[in-house]
Amino acid sequence: MVPMVFAGSGLRASEPGYSDPATPAERPAFETTEAANPSVWELSDAIRNAQRRIEQLENALSALPAIRDNRPAEALGFHSEYLAIEDIDPERREPVWTLEGRFRERRNEDHFLVLVPAVDNRLMGENKSYGFPTRFSIDMLVGEKFVTIVDWREVDFPAPNLHPVIFRLPRTQNYVVRLKVYQGVQEDEIEYFALAKIMSISATGILQQVRPESGRAGYEYPPTEPTLSDGPALWTGSSGVWPPRE
Repeated sequence: MVPMVFAGSGLRASEPGYSDPATPAERPAFETTEAANPSVWELSDAIRNAQRRIEQLENALSALPAIRDNRPAEALGFHSEYLAIEDIDPERREPVWTLEGRFRERRNEDHFLVLVPAVDNRLMGENKSYGFPTRFSIDMLVGEKFVTIVDWREVDFPAPNLHPVIFRLPRTQNYVVRLKVYQGVQEDEIEYFALAKIMSISATGILQQVRPESGRAGYEYPPTEPTLSDGPALWTGSSGVWPPRE
């Protein structure tokens, strides 16, 4: 999975930017079969395009916050409760966890929702994230009703490892979003999920942290870092616990 390529690049709102596939049917951005076997007379252009792509990715990576080898308590913005798998509806007709929040719009700009995987320092050497949900959907308030804009309920979302997951949002006047988790990570007959941060980013690279703040007592563990907050945000959801199970 490719990290964001628009951060800090001066990308205009009219340009597409990068988005991870909103459904399993979508092809990942920049995927192409033609470039795999260019003809001899196309080789020079293919090399230049590849070099340009490498430069874009290097610039994007340099603009991202550094991933620090922290203790789990410093790397998890939200950690769900641990549920026994046998207690969860096997049909998964309803989400197991639901989070709702809002962030401040920047007028006349495209916006993207960024799910930052949680990091467990015990897994850092394996380039793995911790607890990223495997099946989920994202709804957004459009007009007076919520519309599903990301739908990974039927197929497992590919493991992002340490890369942020980015979804383009439709333009609207009210940036209210719902993350519905239908399946987290299953381990030893229990299930849970975790995220480091939930953020928005505008096409011009303006970051906002959508900060989980308890709507109900005891359901979540708030972020430990007060940075990158810009605008009101409120997340509510089902119950969760901290610290993680040993």
